[in-house]
Amino acid sequence: MVGVDEEAPGLLLVATDGQTMDLGAPSERLVLFFCEDVTTGPAVSTAGDFNDQLTEFRQLGVRVICVGVEPEKIVTSFATAHDLRYPLVSDADRRVCLSFGLVGTKRGRPRATTVMIDTTGLVKRVFADVPPYGHARDVLEEARQMWGTY
Repeated sequence: MVGVDEEAPGLLLVATDGQTMDLGAPSERLVLFFCEDVTTGPAVSTAGDFNDQLTEFRQLGVRVICVGVEPEKIVTSFATAHDLRYPLVSDADRRVCLSFGLVGTKRGRPRATTVMIDTTGLVKRVFADVPPYGHARDVLEEARQMWGTY
């Protein structure tokens, strides 16, 4: 697993809405959260929590991104069904998850993990095996402590 103060994998991500993000040289602070399965209740809860806190993340200059291993059609459908206001990335080939060292043993799905990356491309915090409820508030509080204001 990628650790704190290590460089994030230099990947160019393309979200389901066409937005692109360069993890190795991001233009803004990033919070990437990896869902084990976007078709489950825990993923819906986590995604909704981040959606609810999105304004506050944006006020800190933080971009929230969800990574799901399902095909793009399913990830897009998930985003639409839950009115998510941040980009989602389909990682059906597991390229992103493998680069971060997050693929677990459960049918090749990633462990529920959140990674915070600063504007230099360094990983600043890793939350492993995150709970599905209330996690976004914990990440927001960490972002406030780490990055203060924008």
